[in-house]
Amino acid sequence: MTRCWLKPEIVRMFSNKFQPMKINLFSIRFVSFIVLVLASPMFGVTPPPEGGYPNENTALGDDALFSLALDGFGRNTAIGFQALYSNTYGSTNVAVGAGAVFNNTLGAGETALGYQALYSNTTGDANVAIGGQALYANTTGFRNISIGTNALLFNTTGNYNTAIGDSALGFSTTGSYNTALAAKASSFNTTGHDNAAVGYGALNSWIFDERE
Repeated sequence: MTRCWLKPEIVRMFSNKFQPMKINLFSIRFVSFIVLVLASPMFGVTPPPEGGYPNENTALGDDALFSLALDGFGRNTAIGFQALYSNTYGSTNVAVGAGAVFNNTLGAGETALGYQALYSNTTGDANVAIGGQALYANTTGFRNISIGTNALLFNTTGNYNTAIGDSALGFSTTGSYNTALAAKASSFNTTGHDNAAVGYGALNSWIFDERE
């Protein structure tokens, strides 16, 4: 077998030629590592782990809390597709359900549980809506309580109303200080104030029995 021997001068020449490259590669890797270590605390995880956002906000679901301002007051909880979607500076809101409190921007203290509950609310405060589309049209009304599908459905600016039951006070728009307990109770009241309706269809102008 024939062996090929390189002269020492040639070996030294190649060694000197490639040594700077090795040093440069090592330097680049070392600097990159240092940059990553120093920068890692400055950037949040995307998406945040377990739905946790800055300022004690929690969002679970596609586009939940989508418009949240990073310098807002926080403490919002949004669970569901586009829940609290438009919220920017509103705080201490709870929205559970697709589209719940969708249009809220500055409203605070809202509690909505159900599909599109409190959907149109923008700046109203301290409302409670439990049920599909409960308080759906509310925009600036405050301190209303609606429990039941479509309860206080069309309320926009009315305040201090309590509606418990399917479609209770459903067509009330600007009325305030009304109480309706039972399905469709006072459902056709639109702008009246200080009414109390207890029982199925109470205080409605129509009389027929849908239960049969």
